[in-house]
Amino acid sequence: MRYMAAFSVTFLICSTAMGASASRAAPLEFPQFDSGAFCQDLTSKMLDAAERDTETKKCLSFEKMARERLGRKWTLVSPAGLAECMKSRETIKGRSYASLEICISTDIGMQCLRGDIKCDLKN
Repeated sequence: MRYMAAFSVTFLICSTAMGASASRAAPLEFPQFDSGAFCQDLTSKMLDAAERDTETKKCLSFEKMARERLGRKWTLVSPAGLAECMKSRETIKGRSYASLEICISTDIGMQCLRGDIKCDLKN
């Protein structure tokens, strides 16, 4: 839950991209992960079937929320940030929208701090 709060704060302060998408020749491709496979792998070692099903559903819900938030702010993602964030995504365990969200929020926060994008607090 902490990662979701950090991600939300980062996206709250990033209101506009100053030419971020205009300077790119083509929009960055949004990653396509198999959240079902990720969540099943994550919960596969649970012995209690009912608990496994409950936790898999929770995982799928978190993945869906993370994917939707990433999609809404995808134009703020830098090519260098995406490349860095995708380095650890070769295995099923690394293919999570929730973990990608954490990494991307760091990239956006760094862009904000460097002044690459305009960031304002929304009240």
